[in-house]
Amino acid sequence: MNVALPPTQNQGQPAEPPVQDVEIWMVRNEGTVVGPVSLGLIERGIAAGKIPATAEIAHADDQFHGAGWQAISKRFPQIAG
Repeated sequence: MNVALPPTQNQGQPAEPPVQDVEIWMVRNEGTVVGPVSLGLIERGIAAGKIPATAEIAHADDQFHGAGWQAISKRFPQIAG
């Protein structure tokens, strides 16, 4: 008798990375834009003093729209300190 089992997360495929590790963010500081980078990398960059909390961030899909850029401290105050 064959019984179909419901799909599980671990059927030989890697699990989806946590949202903070998905490279979907662009960072802009003093005219220089880098990315796409993960939110986790941005958080580590702020903690290490490499990225100022005043730098701007945009979702990679929104980077070319003026409203897409916001200060990291405004968009993600929990990581900006």
